[in-house]
Amino acid sequence: MGAIYLTINILCSSLLFLIFKSFPKYKIQTSVAIVVNYFVAAALSFAVQREMPSAEFFNFQWYWAALVLGICFISLFNLMGYTSQNIGIAQTTVANKTTFVFPVIIGMLFFGDSTHIVKILGLVCGILAVYFSAKKNKNTISLGAKDRIWIIVLFLGGGVLDAVLSIAQLFLVGNDETALFSGYLFLIAGLIGLGHLLYKVAAHQQKIDNVSILGGIILGIPNFASINYFLKSMSDGNIPNSVAFPVSNMGVIILASILGVIIYKESITLNKKWSVAFAILAILLVSLGEI
Repeated sequence: MGAIYLTINILCSSLLFLIFKSFPKYKIQTSVAIVVNYFVAAALSFAVQREMPSAEFFNFQWYWAALVLGICFISLFNLMGYTSQNIGIAQTTVANKTTFVFPVIIGMLFFGDSTHIVKILGLVCGILAVYFSAKKNKNTISLGAKDRIWIIVLFLGGGVLDAVLSIAQLFLVGNDETALFSGYLFLIAGLIGLGHLLYKVAAHQQKIDNVSILGGIILGIPNFASINYFLKSMSDGNIPNSVAFPVSNMGVIILASILGVIIYKESITLNKKWSVAFAILAILLVSLGEI
C-alpha cells in the first residue's frame, strides 16, 4: 500500500502547482483561496479520523510540531502560490521539493544515518538545483532580485517544514493519528490565515468573493490528499523516510515540470533544464546513498 499512497501523493502535489497557476485566469484571489483550502483540508482530515477538534490537542506529544507546521504551511503556501504564478512551475517545484536535503542532513548529524559520499554528492546537487532555479538567464527575461530571494526563502522554509514533519512522523505521531495530526496543522494554518484575511477585509484592503471560495475548495481536496497520503506512506512501514521523501519529490518535480510545459506552455530555459536535472540527480544520489 505504501507505493499506492506515494503515487497519490505525487499526483495531488503536482496538481497543487497547476491549480495555483490557473488562479489568475479565473480571477481567483490566492490569499482567500488558501485560507478556505486549509479549512476544507482540516474538515476532511477530522472526518477521516472521525473526531472533532478540541482542547485535548495540547495533550498530544506532537502538538508543538503541529503549531510549527501550521505556521510554515500558511506562510509557504502563499509564497508557493506567488512563485507558481509569477516565476514558474518548474522553478517552484525545484525549490519546494529539493528541501529533502534538510531532513537528510539532520538524520546524518543527529540520528546516525549513513554519511556515504554518494549521499553527500546528492546534497551538493540539491543545492545546485536551487542555484540554477534562481540564476539569471542570459537570453530571456531574467528573475528580479526579489524573485530570486523568494525562491531561496521557499527552499529554506520548506526545509524547516520537511525536517519537522520527518521528526514528528518518526518519533511523535502514532500510525492511527495521521489524519488527526494533519487535521490540526491544517486547522492552525487556516486560523492564522483567517485572522490575517479578516484584518485586511476590515481595513478595506481585500474582499471575499464566491469564485475565490470555490477555488479554495478545489485546492483543499488535493492538499489534504497530498499530505495525508504522504504521511500514510511513511507510517505504512514498507517505505522508509529516506526513500519516501526523495521519491515523492522527484516524482513531483518531473510531473509538475512536464505538465507546466504542456498545459501552460512554460518556456524551457537552459537554467531551468539544469535546475530540474540537478534536482533529479540529487534525489537519485541520496536514495542510492541509503542502500
